[in-house]
Amino acid sequence: MKIALVVFGTRGDVQPTVALALRLLSHSHEVVLCVPPEHESWIKAYGCPVIPFGTNVKEMIKKGGEKSNSPATRPSIKTMKQEICSQIDKLPDIIRGSDLVIGVGLVHGVPTAAERLGIPYRFMAFYPGIMGPPKEAPFPDRLGFGFGRWAMNASLLGVINKKRKSIGMKPVVDIWTNWMGENVILASEKSLIPVSEGVDFHFIQTGYMFLPSLEKMSVEVENFLKAGDPPVFIGFGSNPIHNPEQYGLMLAEVAKTTGRRLIISRGWGAIESNAGMENCLFVDEVPYNLLFPHVALVIHHGGIGTMAAAAKAGVPQAAFPFMADQFMNQKELIKLGVSPKTATFKKLSAKVLIQVICEGLINAGYREKAAAIAKEINAHDGTELTVRLITSLF
Repeated sequence: MKIALVVFGTRGDVQPTVALALRLLSHSHEVVLCVPPEHESWIKAYGCPVIPFGTNVKEMIKKGGEKSNSPATRPSIKTMKQEICSQIDKLPDIIRGSDLVIGVGLVHGVPTAAERLGIPYRFMAFYPGIMGPPKEAPFPDRLGFGFGRWAMNASLLGVINKKRKSIGMKPVVDIWTNWMGENVILASEKSLIPVSEGVDFHFIQTGYMFLPSLEKMSVEVENFLKAGDPPVFIGFGSNPIHNPEQYGLMLAEVAKTTGRRLIISRGWGAIESNAGMENCLFVDEVPYNLLFPHVALVIHHGGIGTMAAAAKAGVPQAAFPFMADQFMNQKELIKLGVSPKTATFKKLSAKVLIQVICEGLINAGYREKAAAIAKEINAHDGTELTVRLITSLF
């Protein structure tokens, strides 16, 4: 089979998709992998064929925040319209001859590109919230999802149908339905994010797809781990930080007050060290699958990739969400009993972080529950389950 995987999103969208691509290749399938150009180099290191396509998401969001003088969380409407047109116009030449097209992320033009060629399309999601809240969800949750769906149609439906009309295709009535496709491939962990019945779209849940790390931990990180008790990891991933100095001072206070060793990921905000942080280590890219089994607690932004990596390692974790699925992930972690109660990222403070770290380390129940969930996750291979689902479609 020839399978086209088209991603428009951050590394959290790309990394599990690369894991799928590599497994498909190992099963002798042909893969066409299209991702934002910023991911090309590290994917090539895996020996995986990759085609850079679309806009650099990280750069796009960073520039968007600078122009508006506030943190940007998603592409602008103008950028999305450009991406949709590019997907419809340029993808057909790239994916032609494929037996299946799988879209990941903000791929609103990909269903049309696939339909144009008569190729079956499936959407692959890593969190269930994208399919809507269950019927028993509180009315405000359903209302919010309905408004988001309406807003997407109001802003983007016109450009899609204009392109479809120009190539002799019937108009789309609802973007979200077209985007989700016939049956969503939900590559997430049942033990971590269970899905209630009654969501808006049909789905089949497999499991999260972990990408093995090529790089080893640096000597600096290994030496830090050996030098004392298991540290606390703090990293807010792609959450936009426009005042890194303030966050650096906040983390310095946390380190001083708790007396804990910290490993701090600079992330997109480029957080830097301050005086009094001699017992802290600042890192850029670090392989979570190698690091997390050696830490005492993982504090993060609520991204599904970081959440899944910490869960697989059997480590308590706490999320401070800023956007999208991060809020749902925060609630699930608390509900599962692997996390203390936390605040949103906007309400993050030294006081709140200190409380979460102290409770997260003292309460043995968090670690016991985290270990039980890790056992469930490690009992199956989410990537293989996803491959089996894909091949069962033919």
